[in-house]
Amino acid sequence: MSLTGHSRVTAGSKCDNLNQLCRDRCVDIATRGARQMKRGFVYGIGGYFMVGAIWMPTKPANRYYLIHLDESAVAFELGLVVAAAIAFYAATFFPPRHSWWHALLGGVLGLFATMAAMLALLAVMAGWDALSSSRPVQQTPPCSPGLGLDCR
Repeated sequence: MSLTGHSRVTAGSKCDNLNQLCRDRCVDIATRGARQMKRGFVYGIGGYFMVGAIWMPTKPANRYYLIHLDESAVAFELGLVVAAAIAFYAATFFPPRHSWWHALLGGVLGLFATMAAMLALLAVMAGWDALSSSRPVQQTPPCSPGLGLDCR
């Protein structure tokens, strides 16, 4: 009886099936750590948004805009709170693992991956703004006392 359940086995099929099993097992071992860190990774993303929501009102300029209910500041603050709540809620759907190491590493990776994504987004936006803006070049007026301009 072969691994596939067939009684008739050709010479090459048994080795091919074993090779496939070994490859599947190696892939399973290689991805096991990544699968175990999903919950921690999503908690790290939620932690990033939560830190942003707590940090935003601590800066004086942001506090001013939040106190005076500036629409963009309030929307950004509420967006951070909602994003953190969604991430924490979504993390509860991933199965818990027994390794604190995987949870901690996944959380740190989630925190820094989100930070790197935000920095990359800001860099792209700044580059796009620099490339797409066509600011007019202002020429200085000529200095002539007859026009009432001070030439000193």
